[in-house]
Amino acid sequence: MYEPHWTSGTPLYVPSGLGLATAKVYPCEDYGHLFDELNYMDGDPISLFILHRNYTHLIENHTIPEWWTEGLKEGEEGYPFLVVPIYAYEHSGIVLSCTPFSCRWDSGTWGFAYIKHEALEKYPPGTPGLTPEFFREQIESHVKYLSDLLSGNVWGYRVFDKYTEEELDSCWCIVGDKGEAEAMATESFHWHEKQLLLEGVQDIDCHSWYLSLV
Repeated sequence: MYEPHWTSGTPLYVPSGLGLATAKVYPCEDYGHLFDELNYMDGDPISLFILHRNYTHLIENHTIPEWWTEGLKEGEEGYPFLVVPIYAYEHSGIVLSCTPFSCRWDSGTWGFAYIKHEALEKYPPGTPGLTPEFFREQIESHVKYLSDLLSGNVWGYRVFDKYTEEELDSCWCIVGDKGEAEAMATESFHWHEKQLLLEGVQDIDCHSWYLSLV
């Protein structure tokens, strides 16, 4: 089972509430296994190849596809159903996008994501909506995910009972904007505060009932 590694120091986000619980959002430092899941197996709809030599290790057995080495053009036999360039901006880190960056000095083509014609065969005949626009949205979402991993945009949160310091909930390896982790932490935080409040009320009721008997 994967065990998270929480960064030390001051948390980046702490919600406020009734004062019964605490919740903290931290950057998650140990998420290398998420890269291991990006294996781009033959059954995956999205295929990827990387031109930037510093990142080809992200794909096990990385190879350049024949349609690229042979210089095939769109419409020719062997050319994929859809090809989307991936651009990178590198300056004290890296950001990926399917849209070119304006800076010509620190940006360039990082690689390509593409959809093979064979990938469409896994869908039942007549499946609606299998358009280039649909698959481009899938690719853009995937590139955003990969960009977040490369830029360290990965978070985790923990919720504690404020008085006993018992951990009530935790979640890690939340990939994306920090606001998403904050929203998840806040939802969990408020739910557990309500539970602690209800438990406190029940304890008061039981204590009052006991006093009525003595």
